Amino acid sequence: MKRQRKPPRLHLSGLNLAAAGAGSLKSAVDVTFIHDDDYEVISHVAGSVWKVMKKDTGDVLARKEFHNKDKKWGQAAAAAIQCTTLKHTNVVQFMGVSSSKHSVGLYMEFVAGSSLGTVMHRRRVFPEDSIATICIATLRGLLYLRREARLIYRSPLGPTKILI
Repeated sequence: MKRQRKPPRLHLSGLNLAAAGAGSLKSAVDVTFIHDDDYEVISHVAGSVWKVMKKDTGDVLARKEFHNKDKKWGQAAAAAIQCTTLKHTNVVQFMGVSSSKHSVGLYMEFVAGSSLGTVMHRRRVFPEDSIATICIATLRGLLYLRREARLIYRSPLGPTKILI
């Protein structure tokens, strides 16, 4: 019996996204604001990303933190706020934003796997059907961003931005 895997997902936090049309996304008023105190850190994932668990429900999310000393923290926070309205199988789901005097935290769906870049480093050869699945899922995610969400992906799309 073959193991069912979730489709690859584009990871958008910290990327340079731009709205292609005015009014195509919900306003920042619709963003869910999250209290950091409601979550407990489980483990460090990579860079500024942490695996966290909501204390009362046990829900597991990923939290990416931007400090105000980071050059692009405001731009990243604004892009993430736009991304909270995105709903697609091949795009990581943003759940909400936390804010303090010194940082902004982006809460998103936790994808238990790793980036395509990490997998490519460990495993040099991929079966043709795996390559096709990853390519199709990535293109579907990008198509959704462009057509439905009216966002333009302006950052280099590398294997580290694709979670599998």
